[in-house]
Amino acid sequence: MDLDSLSAPDSTNRVRGRELALLVLLWLGSATLIFMLARGVIFPRRFIDEFLYWNLAGNLSHGRGLSWNGEAIQLRSWLYPLVIAPVFRVAGRVDSQYQAIQFLNSGLISLVVFPAWWMARRFVGPGLAFFAAVFAVSVPAMNYAGIIGTESL
Repeated sequence: MDLDSLSAPDSTNRVRGRELALLVLLWLGSATLIFMLARGVIFPRRFIDEFLYWNLAGNLSHGRGLSWNGEAIQLRSWLYPLVIAPVFRVAGRVDSQYQAIQFLNSGLISLVVFPAWWMARRFVGPGLAFFAAVFAVSVPAMNYAGIIGTESL
């Protein structure tokens, strides 16, 4: 056994650690930029969907379950109200809640950098995989972080 084979895992771990650190910085940077852009949305644009998810999450956070006017509702996508429900406990005013949900959406939608990097890393080198992650958060669909909708998931 030679010394080069013993040091190879450490250098590989260091390289992977650097790649992961760059990826986390990309995630944080893109989430911050997307949140700053999302703050321009100050009122609902897709009123029915946003109103539905807003009220379901509010009811859920206050212990009323996924209900609409006291009636249980069948919803195809119940994960999103579960994810945003804690915001209603943390933020008190409606405008604070709306901004907190935009902040949460920005972080969630920016998580696309990780699977994009992972899939690209399987086929190309680390530099090109990082660019794939950059391109993944550079699409216009990132503006969905400004609305209350399942697109962020």
